[in-house]
Amino acid sequence: TVEDMEKIDPAKIALPDWYQPSPGKAKDLAYILFSGLGEDTSMDVITNKRWALSALGTASATHLMKSDTAFCWTPLHDPTGLIVSVSASLVAGARVAVARKYDAQTFWKEARSYGARVVFYAGNMLRELVDSPPNKLETGHSIRMFCGVGMPEPLAKRVQARFPTTKVMEIFVAKDTNAYLANISCQKPGPVVKPLPGSCDITLVHWNHDINQPYYDAAGYLCPVPRGVPGMLLTKEDSYRNGSKHPIHNVLKKGDCWQVTGDIFLLDDDDEYRYVDKLKSFIHVNDDWLPSLPIENAVWQSESVSIAAAYQIDLSYKRETYSIPAVAVELREKTKLEPNQLAYFVTRELEPKAYPRVIRIMDQLPMTLGQQVKKKVLSSEALPDTALQRGKSLWFNIETKTYEPLNKTSLAKLLRSLADKQPKARSVQKKKPGPASTKAKNTGNEKQQKAKARAKPTPSKPAKRATRVKKSSTSESKPKKAQTTAHANPTPLTVVPSTTPAGAVTPDAPIASGPDLETQHPLASSDSKHFVDASVSRNQGKSGDAGNEGLAVGKQPD
Repeated sequence: TVEDMEKIDPAKIALPDWYQPSPGKAKDLAYILFSGLGEDTSMDVITNKRWALSALGTASATHLMKSDTAFCWTPLHDPTGLIVSVSASLVAGARVAVARKYDAQTFWKEARSYGARVVFYAGNMLRELVDSPPNKLETGHSIRMFCGVGMPEPLAKRVQARFPTTKVMEIFVAKDTNAYLANISCQKPGPVVKPLPGSCDITLVHWNHDINQPYYDAAGYLCPVPRGVPGMLLTKEDSYRNGSKHPIHNVLKKGDCWQVTGDIFLLDDDDEYRYVDKLKSFIHVNDDWLPSLPIENAVWQSESVSIAAAYQIDLSYKRETYSIPAVAVELREKTKLEPNQLAYFVTRELEPKAYPRVIRIMDQLPMTLGQQVKKKVLSSEALPDTALQRGKSLWFNIETKTYEPLNKTSLAKLLRSLADKQPKARSVQKKKPGPASTKAKNTGNEKQQKAKARAKPTPSKPAKRATRVKKSSTSESKPKKAQTTAHANPTPLTVVPSTTPAGAVTPDAPIASGPDLETQHPLASSDSKHFVDASVSRNQGKSGDAGNEGLAVGKQPD
């Protein structure tokens, strides 16, 4: 049955006894957004302050007016549709039109009939417009801006080339924080953003990918990155609040609280934050961590590629596992992927270690509701049997510097080249520098040292005291120098105390899984009385464990 809501008289509706009008405080909960399915289900807590920041920030950045019509091409249950598009239209007093369905064939008919001035998108939605043939209705259109979240840089360039009179504004919103950044100038394509007025403070710090934890200086604080160096984005929090998934206390000064977003940025010469990649999307090849976006951007330069996604796959060969970069692509209609052209773009834009060794040609990439590629699904598939069929995959031959068809026969060549070229496999543990390496260097002189020890008499006790005093004076003559500014080569957090205090977390434990909250943060419990303390190393004298620089879970300070 369908009931007309306009016929309901609100004055005749009795409110329940438990109802209390909301005072409308900024920190109060507005609503909760759920995204993903199954194991990928995540929750996003939206407060009144965050809703107002998104609404006012978007309306101001896009210059929405009462005479404008905002065309929401995303579904309303998508965060972009609800938090960005509808909220900005309500604040600006503009009309908002919602698309009947996500289809490039009906887009221009709806946009013309609504008189759309600003179109809101999500992810890779606009590639449907770019790849579709020219429509007679797009001539002389009234759209002045495309605004949304999550569009890659190559796609943004294609949108600007297809619609030169229309601006493209990318917005970045960190989950569970009050950070709101946007590409206000619209001069640089892609996610190159600046904080909007009212947004919380942000900073970039050095991050250790191997142990998934930050670096610390000698004073026990985190190390900010200099300009042009990628770093983890942290957002400032006034205090610990319910819903904070990755809070850290005592980060840059005593008593402060910051939130780990799981996103890597760098600050360019124009004081704009350029998005590098999600922390979870980095590709681990040998001893290097490679961002996936530059790899897929290089492949995306081919005009035959509609969309590209770089990810990591693990291949087993002779009881060893090798991790290599791979890229899955969708091709435009009536086009073919030219191997020579693809090899030219890859070798020109990337370093040899970042060459995608496998290119999968798929009919359709797995996508989220927000039109983002599910890289986790592609990585788990690795190389299925369908990928070894004719015309479905290519592999990069290091010797010839070209892409060749990948099948069961050439797969053996690829595996042999990985075993020959890569110095270490993932299953081989890296040797830690320290006493073991020193002992290895002195193995050749072991016999001579033993012979000298037999020839010389045993030293007396005073000699031993003198030796001990000499060693202690030598070790104390070189104190560590505290670093409080930006660090180009910070000291990683690798020292673990012999006796771990109660509740302490070793550096082997991950600290963040990214803003999509695929996994629960191990250091932040649901109890609001617990927090992550980054100042354990500054309390070494109290604990008695020298070198204790691990993150610990403790009680919230009064």
